[in-house]
Amino acid sequence: MMGTDFFSVAFCTLILIYACYSDIKTRSVTNRLWGLMIAVGCLIALYNCFRFGIPFLLGFTLSVFSTFCLTYLFFRLRLFGGADAKCLIALSVLIPVQPDFAFVYSQLLLFPLCNHHAFKCCDNLLVCPPRVIRL
Repeated sequence: MMGTDFFSVAFCTLILIYACYSDIKTRSVTNRLWGLMIAVGCLIALYNCFRFGIPFLLGFTLSVFSTFCLTYLFFRLRLFGGADAKCLIALSVLIPVQPDFAFVYSQLLLFPLCNHHAFKCCDNLLVCPPRVIRL
């Protein structure tokens, strides 16, 4: 899945950079951005499903469903804002499994931070929720 993984991460990086810029500039991020991520993620998932079959489909479904449930729970508990929840759900569709950059690691070392998964944010929230810390 090297080709689709690289495209997914590159596309996601561009969208998230624009989302950060938009959030800083206007304090809001349009829902069309998350819809675009989900649409592109569904196309990539459809391609990967034809390419890798049922095992990919099961992993994709489990990843999206579990991320959606956990993110929605955090949103309802007010640990996340709306854009944060939509972003993580869109990320789970666009990058459902950990990208396989073993070749890139060994040859070019281009993406040292691609080893992290969207749940790192969730792990941090479980350890130290933002409502607990008052600055």
